[in-house]
Parts: sequence; C-alpha cells; structure tokens
Amino acid sequence: MWLVVWLAFVGAGCASAERGDDDSVSCTPFSRECNDGASYRVCSASGASWEVTSCVSGSVCVLGQCERRDGSGGDRDAGLADTGATDSGEPVDTGAAVDSGPMDSGAPMDSGGDANPEDTRPQEDTAPPEDTRPPEDTSPPEDTRPPEDTAPPEDTRPPEDTAPPEDTRPADPCRPNPCTGLNRTQCEPTGADSFTCECDPGTVEQNGLCVVPETCGAGTCSGAGVCDDGGGAISCRCDTGYAGDRCQRCDTANGYELNANGLCTNDPCDPNPCTAPGPCEEGPGTCNPNNGACSYATSALCASATGNWRWSFENADDAWETEVSLTVNPNTGVVQGTAFDFFGLSVVSGSVDARVGTAQLSKDYVEGRSEGAAFVYMAALDAPGQWSGSWEQDGVASNNGTFSAARQTRLSSGALAGDWIFEADFGDIDVALTVDSTGLVEGTMVDSVGDATVLGVFNRDDGLLRLRKVYNDTGTDWWYMGVLSGGVLTGGVWMADSDGGQSGVWTGRRP
Repeated sequence: MWLVVWLAFVGAGCASAERGDDDSVSCTPFSRECNDGASYRVCSASGASWEVTSCVSGSVCVLGQCERRDGSGGDRDAGLADTGATDSGEPVDTGAAVDSGPMDSGAPMDSGGDANPEDTRPQEDTAPPEDTRPPEDTSPPEDTRPPEDTAPPEDTRPPEDTAPPEDTRPADPCRPNPCTGLNRTQCEPTGADSFTCECDPGTVEQNGLCVVPETCGAGTCSGAGVCDDGGGAISCRCDTGYAGDRCQRCDTANGYELNANGLCTNDPCDPNPCTAPGPCEEGPGTCNPNNGACSYATSALCASATGNWRWSFENADDAWETEVSLTVNPNTGVVQGTAFDFFGLSVVSGSVDARVGTAQLSKDYVEGRSEGAAFVYMAALDAPGQWSGSWEQDGVASNNGTFSAARQTRLSSGALAGDWIFEADFGDIDVALTVDSTGLVEGTMVDSVGDATVLGVFNRDDGLLRLRKVYNDTGTDWWYMGVLSGGVLTGGVWMADSDGGQSGVWTGRRP
C-alpha cells in the first residue's frame, strides 16, 4: 500500500515513466535521482531496478524531481504531461505495485549507445525508510472497571451529644453584668452572691458619680483663686473677697462688693456710693471711707434760692409785685417762706430740684382780702437768682398768668427790728417790730384809733417793707408799704383794706 502511494506521488507532474537501460543494476529501494536534465529515475521497491520518468516540456529535473523553469515544482504544474500514457503511446500502470521479483541480470542492458555511460553506483537514499508499522492508536484504553461509588459511606457512629457540659463552677454574681450605670459598668464580685459596681477606666468617682476627670485651665477659678485638679476633681481656693465653687462672685457675707472695675472689695467707698445727689446737691459726692457716708456740694441754684425775692406778676387785666422771702434745705430742696402783696399775707411752700432746674411752689393766703385762696407756681431756675414761670389759682384755672422772680439785695434783720415812729398824715403811730432771718415781720401799732397787731414781710435784699395792721377791737385792717434806706423808712403809703379809697402817706424814724 505504501508503495502505491509513493509511486502515485512521484508520478505527479511527470511526462512519462520507463525503465532505464541499467534497471538491472541494484539500488536502494525508492531512492530518486535525476537521470539527465529532462528526466529522473526511481529505484524499485526491491532495489533491483530503476524506473525512468521524463519531465514535460518546460520542466527540468532538480534533485530527483521535475520542476518548472521558473522554479515552481513540477508536481504543482497543471501543464505536466498526461500521466496516463508515455511518449510511446504505451499506458503506464500506476495503480499496480512495481514488480519486486528478481530481474534478469544475465545480460547487460542496452544502454542505447550512450557515449557517457550511466553511473551505476548505488545512490544513497536520504529519504527515511517507510514506516510499515500500523498507525498507533492514541485513544485512551477503554476503562473496563466498574463505576466508582462516589456517595459518602454511611455514618454508623452514634449521634454526637451537642449539649454543653454541665457547668459545675460556682455562680458568678457578675454574669450577666448587673452594672449599667453611666460610666459605672465594671462589676467586681465581693462574695458568692454579692458585687460592687466600679467606675469605668478613664473616669473617677466624684460626689457619687463616675465622671471624666477635669483639669485646671487658665480661667477655671475665674482668675480669683488657685486651682487644684488632684484626684480627678477640680477645686478652687478663692482669693480674699471672692466666693463660689469657681470663685465667680464676691464674698458678700463678709462685706465684699463688686466695684466699678469688676473687682471684689470691702471698701465702703469702692464703688463710690455717692452718685445720687439730692435735689439741691451736686454729684458725685464725697464718700467717707470709715462709714461710706456721702457729702455733696450744695447746688448754686439752691443756694441762691434762700433769701428775699421780688416776684413780678401779670395777667390779661393787671400787673403787680409780691415781696417773697424763702429758705431752702440744701439737702432736700424743701422750700418754706412768706409772701406779702396788695392781696394779703401768704405762706409759701414747695421744693426746688437743681438736678432738673425746676421749682414747684404753692402760696396760701392767710390774711388779707385773698384769705383762703391758694395759687400754684411752676418755675424754671434759669440761673442763680433768676426764675421764670407760670401761675394759676388752685381750683380756678381761668385765673392764671406768668411771673418772673429776682433776688434782692440783702439787709440785716436788725436793720428793721425794734421801735419806730410812723408819722402819718392822720397822726403819729408807735410801732414795735421783730424780724426773723427769712424777713417775716411781727409787731404792734398804737395810734389814736386803738391798738393793732402787725404782720408783714421785710425784703432784706431791697429793703422793701410791707405790713398789715389789724385793729384788735374792730378787726379792720390797713396796709403799709415803705422802703428802709439809710436807717429810715421812706416813700411809705397806707390804704384801707376794706375801702381802697382811703389812703395816705407816712414815713418812719427811730424814736
């Protein structure tokens, strides 16, 4: 079979095949070689003879096979000679095996008269010998073993007891943990059935609680004490005058107060308590460091209020003047005094407040034609010795107007006090007078009509004297006005209170 295949292979692309002249010469089976430039020969399977094959036109023999002149293999050239017949017209049997029997070698073959006898030396066959062994079966051998049982073997052991072994240890009072307090979850057994709950790591016990330890800082003790954080708890040792767990307040129990600079002190004058002067005081006042008492300077407005005044009034119908004598308490601003004018003698009361520069006064007539009438005055203290304001009759709002006031030159009370003779146009009058520091005048008069009581006002600033004379037996009253100047009373006039038509003049001298 392999011989047939080989012969079929070598015949492809060759023009014809014939035995050579020296085919009786022995050779290596199936070896090939060029016979000449246009043919090649193949040794028979028995190695006893050669078979010559010619190349087709355009082909040459190269290394024992036909090839195109362009270099392509003859077995790939579609133009090779028909392998069905040789040039002589004899069919070539390529399907039968080459006769491997011994050839007749008794007579040399005709070489055809070739001038160059053929090299009859056996040519070395370089082709590998044909492997005549049957092809090896590479498929794995059939496994004839019975199929393996892959199921796990049945477990015939008795079932394992999974119950935990009985715990024969004594009971632990901390299992489960009974300590669930804030930062207190560390259970410590103290007996078979007793325990204590301790603070967690990183905390300390303070006032019955487990807390994170505090540390001292710059302002822990409010800058008024020494801080101590030993043992995980902060404590402050306060400076003198300070109290509280962080020295945050003054020690008021021992007389310390916060001063204007934010410091605790027991100085009664620090902070200065003298910052609220009275109505007639000027602040701030002076503090006594021994007892904290305050003293203030008297306001100039109040100081000038004490003395004699002339109040000038007017309304829509008239204008008049009133002589007023006042005294003012320099601490409280309380005002007391008297006033004397054509309408009678009146008592003045009220107050001044230099802090706001106002005066509120009332005038109540106690003698004269306006006896029982009351008037209210609202004044602005424009300057020391200068007031201005408005007035109205109490209960009679329609009776109102404006006024101004001016301080008068002050004379001594003694300049008027004592005995006098008033020389009137109806006769002489013996007069005895007393004068207090406010200018209030009291005394007696004796004339041809009878005895009389005298009440009036002496203006120590301008020397103006106003008196009311009331006869003791009849109750009739008369008015006298004059000016003390140079030790005598001049410019005096008198008038009857009940009849304004009766009037006259008078002067006064010492007896």
